[in-house]
Amino acid sequence: MQDETLRNSGRIGDNANAKGNIAGRDIRTTIFNIFGAKANQKSDILYVVKILDKNAQSLYTVSELKEINPDWQTKIDFNKLENWNRVFINRSAQLEKFESEIISNLRIPERLLKDVSSKYALISSQDISSDDKCTTIMNQLLKIVNNGRSNQLNEESKNAGVELTIYWAFTRCQILENPPLVEEKA
Repeated sequence: MQDETLRNSGRIGDNANAKGNIAGRDIRTTIFNIFGAKANQKSDILYVVKILDKNAQSLYTVSELKEINPDWQTKIDFNKLENWNRVFINRSAQLEKFESEIISNLRIPERLLKDVSSKYALISSQDISSDDKCTTIMNQLLKIVNNGRSNQLNEESKNAGVELTIYWAFTRCQILENPPLVEEKA
């Protein structure tokens, strides 16, 4: 039944031509682990992200942000991500849906980006791995979510919302280092 549902679900992000395989993972696993019938509900993830957004609202202005988007796998490799590489691969197929259905419901999503970026800036000079930096940010965001009266949410929904928020910030170049630009020869 799940296979049939997936086949009939239409286009998934920009991966429509991936023929069921994204970055070496079966797309069914990736999609159903967040938006499937037995998994987290969109409303739970939206609630988590809104808690994070509410925390960031009074801190930042829209003009403080940048929009540069290098090749994500290159950035993952450059930052030597291991554990978070798997998280980002799992969340990559969900990014477009996350942005269109979750982030689009925030009043000023840039504030949330800036908040995650600021959390990263505070730990960026520490001599710890990029994986540990992502985990530190995740723990900080989970603390905000847990203080935001999220008792009715299960841990899986909280983790999914926070992981997607971190991945979204990663793809918007707000956390981790960007690889050096390689000039193309004409």
